[in-house]
Amino acid sequence: MTNEEEILLDSEDALATFRAAVPAFADYDSEENLVKMAQWFGENCGGLQAGRTLGAWQLAFQNCLAAGTLSLNPDSATGRRMQEAEEEAPRLQVQALRARWDAMNGTEAKKFYFAQDIETRKLIDSF
Repeated sequence: MTNEEEILLDSEDALATFRAAVPAFADYDSEENLVKMAQWFGENCGGLQAGRTLGAWQLAFQNCLAAGTLSLNPDSATGRRMQEAEEEAPRLQVQALRARWDAMNGTEAKKFYFAQDIETRKLIDSF
């Protein structure tokens, strides 16, 4: 067990209060992010024992989030929505291409077709 993991175990009360007080953290609540936050307050708040205070968790979350070091928890509601949007994007792109293709006259369609890469041409051929 790493030192960061030990402080997480020692600071369960402060962490539980932090989770309740900061609803935005629910989208980032993961072991990996907790370790990153513990490292941050260990370096910036006088040591890992600062994890026993609510303020250290709040500061770490704000600063790690601003620095872009926290990753969205894929099991959170926002993480699931983002995953669904990523899965939906290719289908929407095909729909947009199809609508554009259908709106073109013959000459426009021919020019457009030959200006595309081979993958897009194959997709157009499937229409």
